[in-house]
Amino acid sequence: MKTTSAIKLAIFILLLLPTPTWALDGVSIAGGSNLDAHTKNIDFLQISVRDSFDGRWFESDAGSVRTSWDASITRWNPQSHENWVGAVGVAARYQFSSHGTWAPYLEYGLGGALISNLRVTDNRRFSTHFQFSNRLEMGIRYGQDMENELGLALWHYSNAFIKEPNPGVDYISLRYTRRF
Repeated sequence: MKTTSAIKLAIFILLLLPTPTWALDGVSIAGGSNLDAHTKNIDFLQISVRDSFDGRWFESDAGSVRTSWDASITRWNPQSHENWVGAVGVAARYQFSSHGTWAPYLEYGLGGALISNLRVTDNRRFSTHFQFSNRLEMGIRYGQDMENELGLALWHYSNAFIKEPNPGVDYISLRYTRRF
């Protein structure tokens, strides 16, 4: 089975699962651009689900650290090289204390990803379908119950020199999350 077909099958199976099985606390959609492409188009589209782990660390009047996991499906299409990416990861977030109906945050996420096509751009070709993903995001939670989030994220994908070539690819995105 081709990798693209396997990823599409995994998405279909996930959609069939009843929501309580997921035990989610949020769904996100993100759009962005490849930082290395010649033209800046929206060539990064992502849908993800996430859930927080219990507990807070380093609590103070300024805020606390919280952790979560997420799973995503992403479509890359820089320079017309379509790629489907399935990923899972964990994140640590410093959630600043609220200012009424809004609160800023900083988040770092790390995970693993499977890409469907080794060719990413005209001049970038990966050597492995497995990639590590890193994300650094800053944003705000807002709303009466802090149910909305808007974040600006920098993404980096590479195989950490498991095999050469390892050109890596970088994206910038704007992400909206709806919390349950």
